[in-house]
Order: sequence, then structure tokens, then C-alpha cells
Amino acid sequence: MGRLLGHRDTPRQKAVKRHCNKNHPFSGTSKYEKVFMAGKSGGKLALEAVKALVAQRVNSSGFESIFKQMNVVSASDGKCCCELKVQPNMLNVAGNLHGGVTAALVDAVSTYALTTTGQGRPGSSIELNVSYLRPIKKDDSIVISAQTLRCGSTLAVCTVDLTNKSNGQLVAHGKHCKYVGETKAQRLVQKKDTLSDS
Repeated sequence: MGRLLGHRDTPRQKAVKRHCNKNHPFSGTSKYEKVFMAGKSGGKLALEAVKALVAQRVNSSGFESIFKQMNVVSASDGKCCCELKVQPNMLNVAGNLHGGVTAALVDAVSTYALTTTGQGRPGSSIELNVSYLRPIKKDDSIVISAQTLRCGSTLAVCTVDLTNKSNGQLVAHGKHCKYVGETKAQRLVQKKDTLSDS
């Protein structure tokens, strides 16, 4: 089906396209697209690309900026391992790593692992579950190991273990379920682009 002569996007279509281009982390106009495309290796993000992605996310003004000290140790085949030294701004009133920060680590590192599966989308969280097993103190170094159990066309499931680097003890365990299919807005833009290419 060819593009109609004189066809113009409706105001709604223009708004959807602007929103997708501006807000989707892997859209063609964002910084993430350049990182994603540069690091693509057989449809998967390579280690250096994951490191660049993490660097961009922690250097943004978003919540992940508290993880500026995080180091990506490895990332491939649906797995990602990071290390982090607990900072004072991550503590609760009792002087332990805050539970919300632990949950954010489960969310973030499982998402990084997911980018190495070949699916290429970070997805949107559906369910996040964290079991807190032992306290973590200021200046403790923790290892965050995420593994993608399954990544289908619409859903992905990851598990994450947080261990104390000095003694190897498991301090928290998390499970993260994400929607990785295309959103309605992405499908509209893709359909529009397909029609304009015809």
C-alpha cells in the first residue's frame, strides 16, 4: 500500500512519534540507540556496549545516578555481573543498605543482563520480588549477579543474587519479570514508517 499524495500525520500521530523518539531508550534519536547499535554483536549487546549503557544511565539525572561507583565485571548471554561499594547515600537509618536501593539494584542489573539476550529491549517491570537475607553495611562491597531465565517475545524473567564480596555470603535474592514486547505507541510508529516506505 503506497503513501497517499498529500498525506500528513494527524496531530495525534505526530505526538506519538515525538513521544517515542524522545522517551524510548532505544529509539533512533536517543543516546542509547548509538550505544546499542555500536555494541550489537549478533543481536546482543557486547560487554563494552553494556558498560557504555550503564555509564550513560548512572550519569543521568535519574534514580540510577546513585550507582555511579558500580563496575560492570561481565555481561553476555543473558547474564550480567556488577560490583558496587556501598555509599553513605544508600543507607537506611539503621546504617544498612536500604531495601529500596537493593530492589533498585535487582531492577537495574537484571535489565542490563536482559540487553545481552538478543531481544534488545530493556522492557517494563511487571513484577519485582526481593528476599532480604543479611544486612549490608557502609563500605561493604557487593557483587550483583543477574541471569535471564527466559526471554520470550513479550515476557522475560530474571533472577539476581547479591553477595558480600568479602565473605561470599548471599545477602539478597531477587526475581524480576518484565514486559519486553512492543508498546502500542511503538507499533503505531512502526506501522506509519512501513506505510511511508511503501
